[in-house]
Amino acid sequence: MTLRIRAARRLCELLMLGMLALSAGGCASFWDEAFSRERDLGQYFNPPNPLVTILESTDGERRAKALASLREPVQHGGSQYDQDKYVEILTAAAEIDRDPYCRLGAIQALGYFKDPRAAKALEKVVQQSKLPYTQDFNAMIRQTTLRSLVKIGNDDARRLLVLVARSPGPTQEASSMDRQQQQDEKMIAIRALGKYRQPECVDALVFVLESERDIALRDCAHQALQESTGKTLPPDPQTWRMALAGQPVNVEQPTLIQRVAGWFK
Repeated sequence: MTLRIRAARRLCELLMLGMLALSAGGCASFWDEAFSRERDLGQYFNPPNPLVTILESTDGERRAKALASLREPVQHGGSQYDQDKYVEILTAAAEIDRDPYCRLGAIQALGYFKDPRAAKALEKVVQQSKLPYTQDFNAMIRQTTLRSLVKIGNDDARRLLVLVARSPGPTQEASSMDRQQQQDEKMIAIRALGKYRQPECVDALVFVLESERDIALRDCAHQALQESTGKTLPPDPQTWRMALAGQPVNVEQPTLIQRVAGWFK
């Protein structure tokens, strides 16, 4: 009977500990820590310096969370030394880390940096022709990189988004997964360009509207054009070219039959 009482008390203690953890930081993070390969619940309540975790931990999940938590020092009262160190660590993790989760964590963190080196690092990731993970992870890394570039929004990021939006479609030999991956990447870039007013961004959207064979991408480019310019025009590239050149255009919206016919041109 004594053993049963002790077991019941121990169970109650564990349940209380779990409830405290839930109220402090959420269910997922508590159980992540509880079942980590480096299980140490003390670190849940007193987390170590993220740089220590990044440099010393062998747990990929912990390192990924530590990388994702880094914020730009110069934006938060830090020194230039810390700035250089953080950029160096995040750049290396984003480009060459063997753990895909660590890459993702670093890429997400770089999206909050205004340092020009952050966009340069993300550009190198996009330009890597072959990532060393599964196709799903590779797609996730590339799409997360593009979304981080959207957050940065500087000249380098905008230039790369234009290149992605204007990139040619997949070859006939490409698999359906490769086609879908490229479509998803172009969709991210096209939507992002709708937030800019620069002529090169608008021109890229018109180019997609007149050259892209995929209906969904053309529709996305049309919506982005309207968001970028504030103009409500039909999804006809010639009309957009004339309007952007200051020429008078017929703004009458095409009928449904005309739109469907235009899809197959």
